[in-house]
Amino acid sequence: MSSSHASSSSNTPPKCLCGEMARLKLSNTPRNPRRPFYSCPNYNREGRPYCEYFLWADIEVENEAKVSCERERHLEEKKEQLRKWEEELQKREEELASDRDELHAIINNDNNPRMRPCVYWGLAILLFCCWIGSRTIED
Repeated sequence: MSSSHASSSSNTPPKCLCGEMARLKLSNTPRNPRRPFYSCPNYNREGRPYCEYFLWADIEVENEAKVSCERERHLEEKKEQLRKWEEELQKREEELASDRDELHAIINNDNNPRMRPCVYWGLAILLFCCWIGSRTIED
C-alpha cells in the first residue's frame, strides 16, 4: 500500500490519490487494533479501481497538533514582543513627561523676578565683550 500525507483540518478528511475524499476506517489487525486510518473510498469495491491511498488518522491529528503548538508558540512570542514594546513606549512617555516638566520649570524660572538681575548682568557682560571686540577690530 502506498501512503501519502494530505493537508487537511480535523473537520475535513484528506483527498486520496484518485481525487476523492478519503474514508475514515478503523483497523482490525492485532498489531493496530481499532487504530483509525484514511483510505481510498474505492478500496474493496468490486470492479472499481483504487489508488492504494493510506494514511493513519492519528498521525494526521498529531501533525495538526504540532502545527497548532507551533502557531501558539509563535503567538506567545509575538505577545512577549508586544509587551516589551509597550514597556519601552511607557518608559519613553515617562521620559518625555519628565523633560516637559523640566522645560516648564525652566520657562517659569525665566519669568521669576529674582532671575532677572542675573539675566541683565549676563546681557551686560555679553554687550561689553562685543564692544571690546569691535574696538579691537577698529584699531
